[in-house]
Amino acid sequence: MREERRAKPKVHALTAHAGEVFAARQVSIDMEDHSVVESSAIFAVLDDSTVTRVDVDGAHKWHTPANEREYNESPQRSLWRTAKELKMDDYAKINMYELVLKSSVDTKVHEIYRTLWAYKIKFKERAA
Repeated sequence: MREERRAKPKVHALTAHAGEVFAARQVSIDMEDHSVVESSAIFAVLDDSTVTRVDVDGAHKWHTPANEREYNESPQRSLWRTAKELKMDDYAKINMYELVLKSSVDTKVHEIYRTLWAYKIKFKERAA
């Protein structure tokens, strides 16, 4: 009897790049009382492309940088960097800025503004 080979179904995989952060649905259920212990998780891609789970339960205790020096020294630097990159992508989508060489700008006609990042963790309010 001849064995039939079935084609394996295609599995969609995410391509992970260093510094990226993504959320995934991961349901953990207590087997004794059948209650949901955890329903989602956040993962970060490290510089060596390994993926690690980020514990967000203690996010209210995370370091919030007051300036760039603190950002560079922050234990959550990779998460802050990803947030900055995502925000810059949002700005690029609405054509908010155009990257040009500083030397190509006629400063008599155009002004170059210095910018500053404001770091803040935004928590969603839970309905009572």
